[in-house]
Amino acid sequence: DNVNIATGSGDIVLTNVSGAIVANCGSGKIAVRNSSGSFALITGSGRISMRHSSGPFALNTGSGDIEVHGELTPGSENSVGAGSGSVTIELADSPSVELDLESDDGEVRVDLQVDVRESSKGRLVGTVGSGEAALTVGTGSGNIVVK
Repeated sequence: DNVNIATGSGDIVLTNVSGAIVANCGSGKIAVRNSSGSFALITGSGRISMRHSSGPFALNTGSGDIEVHGELTPGSENSVGAGSGSVTIELADSPSVELDLESDDGEVRVDLQVDVRESSKGRLVGTVGSGEAALTVGTGSGNIVVK
């Protein structure tokens, strides 16, 4: 099943949905809970949150924070982008992920055991566990935390 939702101004809240999910919001928050499938969530100005959901995701906000709480599907490629806003990724169970994290004007912190291949101010590339999923996070202005 495909779920496509768009709004110029207003919030989008999805609960217990499955399928290929596309949500586009000009101005407003996007929240996804207890859902599965693939996710493309985009807002020009607003917060994005995903909780207790599974499947690959591409999340993007021009201005606003992004929070993800859950597991990354093995073999999935996941991306998060925020022009101005912080990103917090809280991984459940025993994470296994390749990380590529970069903030142009913010800090990058990983509170997990990570095999670091590259680390500098605002940048971290490394592997948690055996790296079964991929996670790329970029922010223009804001911190990145993976825990």
